[in-house]
Amino acid sequence: MRSLGAVRSLSVYRWWYVVLILYVLMPWSLDDNARIPGIGLPIEYAPLLAVLSFAALVGSANPIQSGIAGSSAVLWCATTTVAYIVLSSLWSVNIGSWLKYAGMWAVYVSLLVTVIRNISAAPSDRVTAFLHSLSGWVAIYLVAIFVRFVLYPSEQYSWSQHLDFTPVIRYRIVEVWTVLPFVPLSIVLYERSGLTRHLLVVVLGSWAIVLSFSRTGLIGLATAVALTVAFAVRRRLAAALAVGAVSAVGMIIAFTVTHGAFADRVESIGIVNDMWFGEPAPREAAWGRHALITESLRIFREHPWLGTGAGNYTEYFDRSLPLLPMNPHNFYLSYLAELGVVGFAPLIALVLAITLFLWRAARRVQDRQERSIVVALAAVQTSLLVMFAATDFLIAPHLWFAWGLSIGVAGSIVRKPTIGELNVARRRLRVHRLAEPFVVGRGLAQLPQVRVTDASTRP
Repeated sequence: MRSLGAVRSLSVYRWWYVVLILYVLMPWSLDDNARIPGIGLPIEYAPLLAVLSFAALVGSANPIQSGIAGSSAVLWCATTTVAYIVLSSLWSVNIGSWLKYAGMWAVYVSLLVTVIRNISAAPSDRVTAFLHSLSGWVAIYLVAIFVRFVLYPSEQYSWSQHLDFTPVIRYRIVEVWTVLPFVPLSIVLYERSGLTRHLLVVVLGSWAIVLSFSRTGLIGLATAVALTVAFAVRRRLAAALAVGAVSAVGMIIAFTVTHGAFADRVESIGIVNDMWFGEPAPREAAWGRHALITESLRIFREHPWLGTGAGNYTEYFDRSLPLLPMNPHNFYLSYLAELGVVGFAPLIALVLAITLFLWRAARRVQDRQERSIVVALAAVQTSLLVMFAATDFLIAPHLWFAWGLSIGVAGSIVRKPTIGELNVARRRLRVHRLAEPFVVGRGLAQLPQVRVTDASTRP
């Protein structure tokens, strides 16, 4: 029998977006230097980690046998990556930075495992109901974002700048990632149920990402929605027109009320691309992104095999550059230089293993509606591979929660029932068969009595 603790943990995971809604209502911003002692995580992650930890505690009340075929590769890659990060302390220059980095990885991987086990152990119908409920909380979160932004715009963010999701979350791509996974997922949920909450998530979520001016978010949204419409939506033409209309309205709003700021962000994508082919940079911001990428390549060439050590990338940054020491906003280059070829191999294998697991799970699902859910999750993960070319936000709980949610939902849908569950199903069937004669007899007794006259007695 599937664990009762796993079912209860689903209700706890709803608090993830309850916390984000409370973030929107907060009238102040947090200090950029405010960190959780010991592991170095930003202080705003503490409530979210508390939600995941409490859900793990509730789900561990009963033993959970996930039984997900193929998920062992994901767990093996995650464990190997953490082991290499721990080992990199031997050649790390700054042990303090390494300790914080290793602590973050240990927290995220352990929570990833518990989210996968809890969600995958719940019945698939309960998991689907959980997704409908969670989408409702996302809709409330988006409504709160727009209401707050219209009524109380901050001094830093106004209509001439990007949309202020919340004053608490400090990284824009992390803000975008709180919404982006649910846009394609809500498309298939709306096609399945017709609930207004899902349509609200698609419309407001698309607008929020467009108005965030996040170039990476725009690329990820376009990739995820395109894959979802192509492989999961039955009425592809209608869905494509609807999504296109929403995007067009968002673009019009962006161009009309943002005074060209959105146009500058989109234009900069082409500028950075041209610089790779020797074109001069017309703006300093585009030059800075290109310089960060060039510096990461230099650091990788100096430390190709073992890398700089976990959390020690900036220790080797060229201080003569007119830039703050930072990662190159590119997942592949950043972690290739930081972990080297040896450490980057299990990390990229982890990301690819998650992607392959979701697409293979989608192929195994027989029910069309359930398959569309898994395809939407796989589309989001595929879009992340594209987004990683322009961001490296790996150390954020939002990403790991999305990974655990995706694998857990797919595992619950495709997982084979355990022996205990089969026994419960057999007992229910046996009881149904024993009660069937009484149910049929009672139904016949309630039918209207018809008087039948023999033909020979008719006049």
